[in-house]
Amino acid sequence: MKVIEQLLANAGISPIAGVDEAGRGACAGPLVIASVVLNDPFAPEWHDHLTCFKNWWQQIIDVKNREGFSSITITPEFGPPPYMPVIPFTKQPIGNQWQININMMNYLKKNIAV
Repeated sequence: MKVIEQLLANAGISPIAGVDEAGRGACAGPLVIASVVLNDPFAPEWHDHLTCFKNWWQQIIDVKNREGFSSITITPEFGPPPYMPVIPFTKQPIGNQWQININMMNYLKKNIAV
């Protein structure tokens, strides 16, 4: 995977995103599919992306509220290496996984209307 990522970066294609789905499975539906760039989402260069992410979740919540759902779970995923990128030579994670998850939880509580 790192070879493909490096080829894309060398070609000037960025950011590179990881994609995930949540639901009952590809055949059972319904599904929610999201994409996230694996970095600290609170870094200034990601502000527009974070705002877009928040707006997508708000749209999903609005639809589910209209459909009568009584609870909605948002699970941001910022996992340990190899899920989180690492610094090439040291193999140290580029972010603090625990703090990123806490920051995202607090951000969503503050910025998402349920």
